Amino acid sequence: MIIKELIDKYFEGETTCEEEKQIRLYFTQENLPTHIEKYRLFFSYFDEEIEKKTNKKPEVILPIKRKFSYRLVRLGVIVSAACALIIFGGIAMYKNFALPQNYVMIDGVCFTEKDLVVQEAFNSLKAVSISEEDLFNNLLHN
Repeated sequence: MIIKELIDKYFEGETTCEEEKQIRLYFTQENLPTHIEKYRLFFSYFDEEIEKKTNKKPEVILPIKRKFSYRLVRLGVIVSAACALIIFGGIAMYKNFALPQNYVMIDGVCFTEKDLVVQEAFNSLKAVSISEEDLFNNLLHN
């Protein structure tokens, strides 16, 4: 087969491995026709790359052994202690500073006895409320 036909077949993607070897072998010659000389760099590049791959030794990559870090453990302990301190401190503050639900302030003194609180609440409501008669009279006069 003529080399020009092999090159055309190569660029069409129809060559076999054996035909590609023949083409590369052909371009290793020193004296080539001028119309085929332009393909020399193309096929010689493939030969160089194939030679590099076959002569290259495989690299062995070993896994990196990591040292056990006590700094990381220390950081974890500090963070855990800080979280515990915040939680228990919040609980203690809530218990110590929580005000009772029902209380009354009389002359600046806080009283928490339930009966006293209820009595003072009724007294306050009576002081601000008006009777039905007063309400009816106010409506008639307006």
